[in-house]
Amino acid sequence: FSLLFVVAVIFVLAWVMRRMGAASLKPNSLLKTVSSLSVGQRERIVLVQLGEQQVLLGVAPGRVQTLHVLETPLKIDMTDPSIQSNFADKLKSIVNKDK
Repeated sequence: FSLLFVVAVIFVLAWVMRRMGAASLKPNSLLKTVSSLSVGQRERIVLVQLGEQQVLLGVAPGRVQTLHVLETPLKIDMTDPSIQSNFADKLKSIVNKDK
């Protein structure tokens, strides 16, 4: 049973690493994911920092599309525990402001 448990743990860790992406473990000073929001089962909206510029991307299987390039970068406090809801509210206000 111990051997089966160890093999199961290895498969679970491999699955988690594949889901997270091995590239996310390596820090990159030029490209940072500021925040992301799931809008479907496999679709996400991702705010990416490229140097001093922030870009809002729509990410789906097999496709990445630029939704908006922010003129002024959002200041996000990563220590705030309610960061996900604040990001969603800020995103709604920016999208509604542009219409």
